[in-house]
Amino acid sequence: MCSIKKYVTHFFMVYSLNELENIISGGIDEVHNDVTIREKVVKYHTYLYHSQGCKCKISNVTINQMFEKLKTDGLPKMEEIENRKFHLRDNVIPLRIKGLNVDNVNLTDEMAMEILKENDKRISLFKSKPDDWQVMVSEFFAKPVRTKKRKMKRRKPRTKKTDTTPTNTDNEK
Repeated sequence: MCSIKKYVTHFFMVYSLNELENIISGGIDEVHNDVTIREKVVKYHTYLYHSQGCKCKISNVTINQMFEKLKTDGLPKMEEIENRKFHLRDNVIPLRIKGLNVDNVNLTDEMAMEILKENDKRISLFKSKPDDWQVMVSEFFAKPVRTKKRKMKRRKPRTKKTDTTPTNTDNEK
């Protein structure tokens, strides 16, 4: 059974793109040989994909799958997280925006501006934000939303169905 101490250190772990790159560059053999790197793979996978990571014993097959997913999808996702302009505070519970639970992993700058559009006092929820965030929000929502116009198809008027069976007058002769 996992201890509370492991959960707390997992919860407050600082995740970075450089560390993830170092873990992946070591290869799968290093993950299997080093317990601390194995735990980091599980923690990064849990952080990026909201998976169940607090298991005391995880099979090698599962570790391989986690490592491969981090290798293919994890690096771009982590890079996107680090390049954002808005970051939520660590103690903020996930916010509900447009039917999605938004936290630091899946937050985008557009979602952050949506949060601030609804209530600008929510800026206190963010630990990092651009200095001109008010201008960004107003400019973002001042842009006209382009929608693709659908052309209406004209319907042909309905006609009464008549007997359309072909009549062969040539064969009757």
